[in-house]
Amino acid sequence: MTAIGRRSRAPFLLVIGAICLGVALVVVVWAAARVLRQPDVVTGAGKPGSAAVGSSAAPGEITADLEGSQTYILYLVFADAPDHWGMRGRPTVTAPDGTTRDADDAPRTSRDVHAGGYTAAIAGTFTTGAAGTYSVTVPETIEAGASVAVLAPQESPPDVLTGVVLPAVAACVLGIVGIALLILGIVRRTRTSAP
Repeated sequence: MTAIGRRSRAPFLLVIGAICLGVALVVVVWAAARVLRQPDVVTGAGKPGSAAVGSSAAPGEITADLEGSQTYILYLVFADAPDHWGMRGRPTVTAPDGTTRDADDAPRTSRDVHAGGYTAAIAGTFTTGAAGTYSVTVPETIEAGASVAVLAPQESPPDVLTGVVLPAVAACVLGIVGIALLILGIVRRTRTSAP
């Protein structure tokens, strides 16, 4: 290839490399903002926060008007560092049409939320059918004084896979490609400008 051909590709490589590095930086900042943002699930006083669409002491019942075809998350709120935490059974969900079923297990990659001396841990999920008034029956919990809050999916913190792993891999790949293209562009430009 002629020196003119190499020179004409050098700016293109530099621009594409810079764009890849810029996108990698944006992915890192976006992922960090998602991971560091904690929804207002629990207050420092151990009460459900403003992100909860409904809450109840355990045992008890939560009644809330929920949107259709959405996955809602049940958070168990308890004082930090108990020896054991959890529920003595599964929460049950009653739909507007009267059908009742158990809540699903919590995702394995879920994150806890902390505020003051309290922790909110995902205890289960359920997906609504039609929009309407749903009732969630909360069983007794292992630790005394716990409560349960229901959160809409957009209020929940991202899980480890989508919040950390995938963005980190994307940023690394884009960063490596960007640096390689920048180096290649600089080398080509330097070679073509040499006498």
